[in-house]
Amino acid sequence: MRPEELEEPEGMEEQEYPEGFKEVFDTQYKRILDYAKILFGDAPGTVSGRTEDAAQETFLVLLCNWEKFCASPNPEGWLTFVCRNVCRNLKREDQKWTRNLRWVVHQPVQGDPNGISTLVELEGLIPPEDMRLLERIYLEGCSHKEVADELGLTASGLSMKLSRIKAAFRKKYKEFL
Repeated sequence: MRPEELEEPEGMEEQEYPEGFKEVFDTQYKRILDYAKILFGDAPGTVSGRTEDAAQETFLVLLCNWEKFCASPNPEGWLTFVCRNVCRNLKREDQKWTRNLRWVVHQPVQGDPNGISTLVELEGLIPPEDMRLLERIYLEGCSHKEVADELGLTASGLSMKLSRIKAAFRKKYKEFL
């Protein structure tokens, strides 16, 4: 993947990269991707969606903190440290979604003697296929690659889809409460 292939948020115009960024990207991307693969426990020869997200986000942090990177006495170490923190944050986010979805699915509606799940109340907040996708990833433990292949998406395409679903879920769930 090259810097110009990084997914840019909608509405962003093409950006000029700092001098030397593309060279760092070209020489360090594979190393950072391999490091993220280790941290996410990807099987040899595979790259999960989260691993790809971590590598891309690492270089986004690099782009936003170019001066710190250039001033570092150990730029490779700085970049590796950033990647480790990005991976930790992504893992925390996944754990949070797993925990919250488990709670939502198993939380009884107040005052209901039958203990009907809150999930019944949430129907209609997000499309059932989106809820099913969240369940597959966060409750059933399916890999991003497995689900992406089933849907005919790339790993980064699935990551973008999940981001949009989670944003919609957060917004509508807040309105629900």
